[in-house]
Amino acid sequence: MLDKARNKHNQLSLSLHSACNAITRAYRSTLDQFDITYPQYLVLLALWHADSVSVKELSHQTLLDSSTLTPLLKRLEAKDLITRSRRRDDERVRVICLTREGRALERSASDVPINIRRRIGLSVQDEAELQLYCQRITDRLATPK
Repeated sequence: MLDKARNKHNQLSLSLHSACNAITRAYRSTLDQFDITYPQYLVLLALWHADSVSVKELSHQTLLDSSTLTPLLKRLEAKDLITRSRRRDDERVRVICLTREGRALERSASDVPINIRRRIGLSVQDEAELQLYCQRITDRLATPK
């Protein structure tokens, strides 16, 4: 008999993984109409909040590493949603800015989070508590033991 703590159905990680996958799938189906992926949406969300940021800052805000971010940014640039340029005072730093089309997409996609929230169906209080728990897990596991 399996120990209850080791049973895959009792693993918190499986529940979190399943929920994350379900949310990603929901975003994918919603974002298809805008021809962007969920990771691209995360980048655009960060830029809609604060435009003209370095790749390093964007990596920090989106939790995407540079090896993931660089090709993603190239695809967004090819779609004419962003521009990538070098900082004048430091040529090593790439600055990412929204284009007019990228800014217009913010208005077009403004209902995306509302629709996802509606599909998830949590109360405002439950959603706030879940965000707190997720942040607590992230913070605790980010600190090396």
